[in-house]
Amino acid sequence: MSTKTTSKATLEWRGLPEIGKKVELSWFYVGWFSTIHLVAFLGVAFAICFGLYWETALYVFCHFTLGQFATTLSSHRSRTHQVLKLWRPLQIVLTIIQTANFQAGELVWTVWHRLHHGHMDSKLDPHSSRWGFIHSHIAWMMNKSVMRISRNAVRVAKDLVTDPLIQWQKAHAWSVGLLLGVALPTLLPLAWVWGDWSFWSLAQGFFFGAGVRLCLQYHGTWVINSLAHSGEWKIPIGMPLPGSGSAVDPYLFPQRLPGRRWTNNPWSRFLIGLPIGLLTQLLSLLTVGEYHQASHHIADDDVRLGRHWYSVDPGKWAAYVLSWLGLASDLRTVSEERFKARLGTTIASPYVRVYAK
Repeated sequence: MSTKTTSKATLEWRGLPEIGKKVELSWFYVGWFSTIHLVAFLGVAFAICFGLYWETALYVFCHFTLGQFATTLSSHRSRTHQVLKLWRPLQIVLTIIQTANFQAGELVWTVWHRLHHGHMDSKLDPHSSRWGFIHSHIAWMMNKSVMRISRNAVRVAKDLVTDPLIQWQKAHAWSVGLLLGVALPTLLPLAWVWGDWSFWSLAQGFFFGAGVRLCLQYHGTWVINSLAHSGEWKIPIGMPLPGSGSAVDPYLFPQRLPGRRWTNNPWSRFLIGLPIGLLTQLLSLLTVGEYHQASHHIADDDVRLGRHWYSVDPGKWAAYVLSWLGLASDLRTVSEERFKARLGTTIASPYVRVYAK
């Protein structure tokens, strides 16, 4: 079966700038991410030195979890791939929660992700793994070339441009984000709910409730772009990839292990594969199912990122529960026959093909 590749002429025809090896840093985002990590580091240091209220830790866990579900259900599965339709009031709530993640609005998020699916591991992939682990994890967010792509490729998400909710989020992204992502965790968990207005309680809310939570939220998303796409990142640019590209899937016993000498030894596969498998299942849990990238890239029109019943995919479970409650509809799935027929081919996202015209 032939492998479909995207030619340079096609890239030029679409009028999209490519990401080059020469990095043009956006100093605003360099400062932003540096500040977030510094605040998070201070939050952890203060917690180790002076202790941490359990209420603050509970808040961080709840806010982080809600942020992860908002991203996977609203931004990813509903907006980008349209594999389910959320009840409008629920969509509004999830969009507001997603704003507090400071991961751009859902319009830009959708543009980035549809380009990633349509041009995975190419020069049009905003966080292509072929530029290295650091680029696909965090450096791409500080690259002006990526910002130029998002501005020039809005047409791949033109179905969202006229949505009033998207326009509202775009206009109030920073104000709503600072209110819910910084002010709320600083004041609500301790000052408002538990009545402790001391300096230390407010400092905990800011450094740990806001800084640590947001840092975890960022890396909980970035690990999908980097570690979950680390399968083929050393392949030179221009070489064709299998259907899933650089994406990898979490298996309890991985089929490929570091070093060829380990692959044919069953005891080595067990001793090395078991911790790797358990780690990837844990990452699938923390990313609410987003770590299942290989199967997702082969069937991005399926609401299930983890296709099997034993696959750890809380986003899939939440979608089915919401459907049962009448809060979600039009859940789309891909049959096993269609899924197997796609193996071994490079699948371009249907939304990129439709909206890029």
